[in-house]
Amino acid sequence: MPPRPRSARDILMVRFVTVPLPPLPPHIERHLDQVVGSSVFAPSPRLCRFLRFIVERSAAGRRDELKESLIGVQVFDRTPGYDTKSDAIVRVEARRLRAKLDEYYEGPGQADTVRFSMPKGGYVAEITEAAPPPPVPTASPNPAPPRFALVASVIVIVALLTGFVAARRYAPPRHASEPRPLTTMPGGESMPAFSPDGRTLAFLAEDTPDGTTDIFLQPLDADQATPVTRTPQAEAGLAWSPDGKSLAFFRHRGDGRMTLLTRTLDGGAERSWGDVEEASSSLAQLAWSPDSRSLIAADREAPGQPLRLVRFWLAANRREWLTSPPVGYAGDSCPALSPDGRTLAFRRSRTEQIEDIYLLALADDPSRLPDPRRLTTESTGMRGLAWLPDGTALIASLQRGSTSRLLWRVPVNGAAPTRIPGFGLSAVQPAVSPNGVRLVWSTPDDDMNIWAIPTDASRPPETRIASTYFDMAPQYSPDGSRLVFRSTRTGVSALWTCDRYGRQLRKLIDFGGAQVSAPRWSPDGLRIVFETRAQGSSDLYIIPSLGGAPKPFVTGPSQEVLPWWSGDGRSIYYASDEAAGFQIWKRPVDGGPAQRLTTNGGFAPMESPDGRHVYYSKGASGTGLYRMPAEGGPEQTVLASLQGPLWGNWTLSRTTLFYLELLPAGADARAVIHARSLDGNATREVLRMRRLPARWDTGLAVSPDGRELLYAQLDRFGADLFLLEHWQ
Repeated sequence: MPPRPRSARDILMVRFVTVPLPPLPPHIERHLDQVVGSSVFAPSPRLCRFLRFIVERSAAGRRDELKESLIGVQVFDRTPGYDTKSDAIVRVEARRLRAKLDEYYEGPGQADTVRFSMPKGGYVAEITEAAPPPPVPTASPNPAPPRFALVASVIVIVALLTGFVAARRYAPPRHASEPRPLTTMPGGESMPAFSPDGRTLAFLAEDTPDGTTDIFLQPLDADQATPVTRTPQAEAGLAWSPDGKSLAFFRHRGDGRMTLLTRTLDGGAERSWGDVEEASSSLAQLAWSPDSRSLIAADREAPGQPLRLVRFWLAANRREWLTSPPVGYAGDSCPALSPDGRTLAFRRSRTEQIEDIYLLALADDPSRLPDPRRLTTESTGMRGLAWLPDGTALIASLQRGSTSRLLWRVPVNGAAPTRIPGFGLSAVQPAVSPNGVRLVWSTPDDDMNIWAIPTDASRPPETRIASTYFDMAPQYSPDGSRLVFRSTRTGVSALWTCDRYGRQLRKLIDFGGAQVSAPRWSPDGLRIVFETRAQGSSDLYIIPSLGGAPKPFVTGPSQEVLPWWSGDGRSIYYASDEAAGFQIWKRPVDGGPAQRLTTNGGFAPMESPDGRHVYYSKGASGTGLYRMPAEGGPEQTVLASLQGPLWGNWTLSRTTLFYLELLPAGADARAVIHARSLDGNATREVLRMRRLPARWDTGLAVSPDGRELLYAQLDRFGADLFLLEHWQ
């Protein structure tokens, strides 16, 4: 249960005099703790903070202090005097709070005798208390006649015994407990893994200022975790040996590779089994076979190739490729072995957020492996898989029809997935105990905002667009006066516009939860092209920049992503997997056939300001930045070092290429923004970022005059592990 805050936000500054809040009545305090510790509220610390703030002040009779501007400062950490007209954080969160209270009182709080509500039109909490139940009638004061006393006693005893037996025979089924926080360390906890006996949880935690990740163990009957590793390099991936005596994991080397290691828990002896390409935490996952003979991970056979699953045979110390995704796919990752070790479940990604679950029947002879079977047809984001102990279904974190990833039960017989109820805004990386009684997952609490910095670095960076959710993918209008960007600030993915200073915010469009991204202004500033997955696959639409009905531009079963207007406004470039993986295509806006420009793969196209070339990356499966003539022609390498996760973190001015570079864990910064002249003769640093940039998305934009740069930055990163018992 989240502890009650005892910080500066519990006192109010009124004319420079601190006025302490009086304590709540004990029964109100108990009910408030019960609400914020419930499965509905616990995964959302900001809403817990909001609810506690209004309840404490309303109960104290200080309702005049519940103003939007004060709540924004005290609860949502806005700067005093911020513009409430352009920053709607309090109004947005108030709608979410009302919805969450309704959800709580319709679910776990049905029997509560104290209820909190916040009527529309204000931020005052109403506290209502149900009338106590009527008293139980007492027996007549007249004593029973003596001759009936013995008979009455016998009847009572028989009734009690009968009730006792019936209660034992017809005891109600054991219900799921409330989810509770299992870890609340300062950084982020991820990759939970149960020991084979189900008594201990291993997990990764980033609990040091330098951003390195270490392995921790926590017995489920204990309140504290103990570190297993403390190294300057970051660890990733995690799997228990079947005998529970060792752990397998990756260790980042700092050169773009990770070493696969096993470590005994009794003496700490480590052994290396080879290395794989460095990957993010969602890709760097491991599976240890139940017979102890092999480990399964993801790697590339060659640079630029899709990720494939590879089996490390431990006794023979050799590798064996298991899967071969189609050319142009990001690849296969997230391996999970069935309890009997005969079936491998994994994630196959066309690109980030276009993913499905596949099943592969394993055999000792790799030449006899069948083609994997596609289990889901969601083509949506996925963050983690776990088998049920009986092997009949998987628990998967899926982004089905919403911005949040939630937990779903996915039967392996192909039946429709069913959502596991009772979770908060996001639940990723699930783990199921060997007996199936316990379920653990990680709930991220991240905040990404858009920052601005002069391209000559003459001033420090400043926040340009911010909320407590994700704001990213910014783009300047052609005249530089307005911005368009993607945000989840209202709980769904949506496109927003504002002036160049982040004011005059206006939602342009959303599709009720389906992802909307990659907005691009037309050269005349009148239209915006974007991608959405409202129909399942990713399609391109065009909408008036001042709002209106969107019109389809390219739709169909293939994936069309990351559009960019030609300088004359007559055509739009985009990436499509219509043929031979993702390639760059160009289609006239007013109709006509599309022209395929690339043959060796292409992603995130952008026409140069002079209109002579189209620049592009190769997506998450490849590295480098390339260009070719705008009407097609030979491919030329521009920047070989552009990292795969940063395929969209580059942009062009008339003279300069701006791009991002991720730095290894333990460095003095997380990333660097570089500026390189288009002739390649000079490169300089614009900014050393202390926090992570947006990855697997577009993140950089330069103003039309080339003087200012926008970038998306992860300003808050955190994740806690939650435990739910008897959940099935």
